Amino acid sequence: MFLFGGESKRGTIYAVYDYLENCCDCRFFMPEVEKVPKAKNVYLPIIDLVDIPTFALRECVYNTLYIGEFSVKARMTSERDIIDTNKEQFGEIRSDYFWSSCHNIARTIIPETTYLESHPEWYYRNEVGLLNFDYSNGVKDDGTYDDSLELNPVDVAVETLKEAILSSDAYYLNCSQQDGGDADNTNPVYIARKEKIKTSGIILQFLNLVCERLDNWIETAVDEEGNKLFPNGREYKILNFAYSYTQHPPMGSNGELAVKAHENILTWLAPIEFNGLYPYNDRQNQLSYVPTLFDGWVNCVDSFAIWDYYSNFNSVCCTYYAPYISTALNNYRYYADLGCVDYVFTQFSGASDWPRNEFDELKVWCSSKLLWDPYRYTMDALVKEYCDYVFGDQAEAVLKVINANEDNFALLTSSEFSYYINHSNSYWAGFFPLSLVEGNIRILDKAIEDNAKSDIPANVKERIDLRLKKFKITISSILLLEYDTYYPLLDLNKKKEFTDMYFNLIEETNWNEYFGKWNNTYYDLLYTYKVN
Repeated sequence: MFLFGGESKRGTIYAVYDYLENCCDCRFFMPEVEKVPKAKNVYLPIIDLVDIPTFALRECVYNTLYIGEFSVKARMTSERDIIDTNKEQFGEIRSDYFWSSCHNIARTIIPETTYLESHPEWYYRNEVGLLNFDYSNGVKDDGTYDDSLELNPVDVAVETLKEAILSSDAYYLNCSQQDGGDADNTNPVYIARKEKIKTSGIILQFLNLVCERLDNWIETAVDEEGNKLFPNGREYKILNFAYSYTQHPPMGSNGELAVKAHENILTWLAPIEFNGLYPYNDRQNQLSYVPTLFDGWVNCVDSFAIWDYYSNFNSVCCTYYAPYISTALNNYRYYADLGCVDYVFTQFSGASDWPRNEFDELKVWCSSKLLWDPYRYTMDALVKEYCDYVFGDQAEAVLKVINANEDNFALLTSSEFSYYINHSNSYWAGFFPLSLVEGNIRILDKAIEDNAKSDIPANVKERIDLRLKKFKITISSILLLEYDTYYPLLDLNKKKEFTDMYFNLIEETNWNEYFGKWNNTYYDLLYTYKVN
């Protein structure tokens, strides 16, 4: 039997786990929960399998995926996920990113510490007070290089990127903009150009010139002995990520393509405002800009990346239930059908050391499979397999809660509600009828009670008890945050009984420990709901 991978060593590791899953019935649900069947003999079927993932890069921002061994078992790719010091043991020999911070052109590529004083016209402060680079500098209206300048910022960017290429084997060279927008940019040249080609067009014009000069240097650069520095060429991508700056593709007033992106530019789209009740390609119900966002970028780039948020928003952190199962499969398949999405980055509510939402553990499992091949799996099968193993005899109860919530979201699609637009309160009582929340809590209470009475091994019982209680926290948080809306005739004794139960569960399941690792702000906010 031979197992081997493609260009990176990690591909061979993926081949091993692919074999273990498909031929040996192994499953890797989370770092502490794995299914590894015991068998004296392993029967190898006659196979000749080549397995190529749909998306070249697959990443989820979630704390368990920062553990190297689990990251490769989940078949995620970004080295940014790996916090282990010995990264090579997980197969990655190349650093994918140079300047991995997402928003940095004014800090590292054309650093304001060096050029702000001598060239203040290159920069402006956006509406949230961050210093941004004005991409209209150094470029004429027709997108050509402005050779009238004594110092052109295009050349500054090129020299910085040359140094990055010489000092690392990074593939993605990040030339992205800061958060916020360009509403406060008063440069009349920028304003006039924005009317014609959109903000994204201005950015692409600048980066196109950067790529052209980098390509020419890679082709002709020689060392001191006259040998070519890059005899086999040098692959790279200029990463262009920003929210509102790339929210509208570079189309003219008549809908025509205004700027075509250089092939080495990878624009990272972040549809941060959307209606989470519907997939992105639902043209009838989704916010109108979302499907046109994808349509426009497909026409002007060879490939692009997606940073999606339909599984998360920090404003409510870990304590809510989002309509992920209803939309995730359709969204991933939509990305695949576009045919030019190289990179999918999904943000969950548990990044780095953030607290883990029990529902998010399930979402990570589903995403890891769907990012590999969204047409190989169905969401129902993934959810059931996860629940059957993680919750054991109580899987039916958990599935009942999940199905009740998904049925509720289905009902909301026939309402006028818009769920989850940017920083909306996703736990709002209007989204979750009281009968649904109370019913879910009763189901989980019964499951916790039944698990305690079961005769399964003690370690399994303890694991299931923890998972059920954390799931109960997720559901109960809706009630905590909207208690006075659900129960307007306030009974403080009843409310105290409920909040005591809630915070006892947090202590019992060590969620307070996770909160402390992240920061105490959210935990302190939750505690304002406690009746003392």
